[in-house]
Amino acid sequence: MGLAKGVLLVCDIEAVVTSRIWVDYELYRTVRMNAGLDVVIHANGSPHLIAAEPLPNESPYQKNKREKDFPFEAVCNKLLSVKLQDGDSSEPIDKIRILNTMIDNKPLDSKGVLERVEKNDTKDNKYINDLNLFSQSNAALRAEMACKSVSVALSTDGQNYDNFFGFDLLKIIAKDKLRESIVLNDLTGLDSVTDSVLCTLIKLAGPSVKRFEIDVKGCRNITNKAIRLISFPPTLQLLSLNFGYAKNITNDALIKLMKKIPTSLQCLDLDVCGFKDPAGKYLPERYSTLLVELSKNLPSELTQLKFVSTLDDEDGGVNGLAKLLETLPSSLKSLSFKFEQWDNFKGHMIVEIFKSLPSTLEEFSITIYNGDHIEDDDLRMAAKQIQRLDHLKDLSLHSRSHGNYGYYKVRDFHSVSEVLSFAE
Repeated sequence: MGLAKGVLLVCDIEAVVTSRIWVDYELYRTVRMNAGLDVVIHANGSPHLIAAEPLPNESPYQKNKREKDFPFEAVCNKLLSVKLQDGDSSEPIDKIRILNTMIDNKPLDSKGVLERVEKNDTKDNKYINDLNLFSQSNAALRAEMACKSVSVALSTDGQNYDNFFGFDLLKIIAKDKLRESIVLNDLTGLDSVTDSVLCTLIKLAGPSVKRFEIDVKGCRNITNKAIRLISFPPTLQLLSLNFGYAKNITNDALIKLMKKIPTSLQCLDLDVCGFKDPAGKYLPERYSTLLVELSKNLPSELTQLKFVSTLDDEDGGVNGLAKLLETLPSSLKSLSFKFEQWDNFKGHMIVEIFKSLPSTLEEFSITIYNGDHIEDDDLRMAAKQIQRLDHLKDLSLHSRSHGNYGYYKVRDFHSVSEVLSFAE
């Protein structure tokens, strides 16, 4: 099981499988290992799936729309109230061993734990201790299903995360005190995601959480107020925030957000791109001051950074980007930039970018839209800068120019050697 990338639970509309202790135990192990858990049920003449990750070529919006057809009401009654210790087994010794494993008791064949469960004597201190340990596994199983239900609760008429077919999803998630990962990556474009909703969801990241991901791209009711109010636990190791297409979040508010980045992070993924208006302009504008502020608040042990935005400085803003690159910690191994709109990008700026990269970098990706074309001479000089990057193994460089040439000019490289060929 340790080699598995995830687990697929196939069950009927009544979720009878959750009454089997072996099933519950394997699901619990899946959750605690942070492996993906998918659930498929056949109902109303067709299969319905909720998945840990989007299906191939499926957007978060499409994922949410597909999963709204999942029979949550019928299934939640079992999966959001499951009790592992009440599960049955064909062989009594299997249940005994699983229960002993859950309370870390040896020998595993000791029958006392099952006897205490069957007696259900709440005055027995040993049984009370057993229940406390069982509750941890039950909380983990319920919280996993609750996390999968949040986006559907926020996009279904008559439902909400505090009353989803009678269940308070957030309280269920919060009861899992050992949970290390919370992923809410399918909230894209939901009008029900407001400032207060966003702040409430981020508060789910308690002290035990090491990985927190949330995608609220295109949620137009999020404003600067949410940015002012949100905070993150100091124990986070991976943080992914997608505020893309944010109509009502300004550059100044994002500068304040940079100051809230936990110092403990090892991986940071930010999408702070503005909203694209009918004329093709991304608003509100983003400036290099945001990059400079990020440079001042980079965690010292950061190993991976992904950043998506626009860059709207009149002078191109490359100095701010260079400042960020020059302050990257030596621990950083993977770096990715995507500028959805960089109108004032000039081809020679790519040289400055490669010149500022840390020599310890192993992976680098940059995408630039709507600026000048990167000419061969610029690539020759960039290639000379790449030659000093001894540790660089993977390189991706993609640019698509503005249309002022009468057509779009494109550069598309996917290896170090492709760019180095210009130095020959």
